[in-house]
Amino acid sequence: TTVDDTAGMKGAIQNRAQERLCEERNLWDDSQDGVIRKLQGSLNVQARKGVALTSSLAKAEVSKVVMQDDAKRYREENGRLEEMLGEMGKRLEESEAALEKERSKMKLLWIKRGNSSRRKKSLDKSIHSLEDE
Repeated sequence: TTVDDTAGMKGAIQNRAQERLCEERNLWDDSQDGVIRKLQGSLNVQARKGVALTSSLAKAEVSKVVMQDDAKRYREENGRLEEMLGEMGKRLEESEAALEKERSKMKLLWIKRGNSSRRKKSLDKSIHSLEDE
């Protein structure tokens, strides 16, 4: 009887220990489920950010290519414009030289004809006013 009581008590203790172990395991599982849910949520957020960054990177690469193409086109156009500017500068110099030559011829004609210095001054003023325009 004492042995039976002891055996019963031992069985009761083992049953309670088993129940307690199951309760602890359930509590631990519940707490781990919460951690797992939080980690899964963080993973989902990071995955969405990764997709957004990948998309942004792709757009940036496309923009980079477009900008490089634009820069190349602008450099080429700039080169053409510089050539045109050089040519126009040469033409301007040639025109100024021709104008100076014509001015000298006109002064010589006035001098040869013996016109007064007053007319010569008037001519100089006319020529200079043409230059200012």
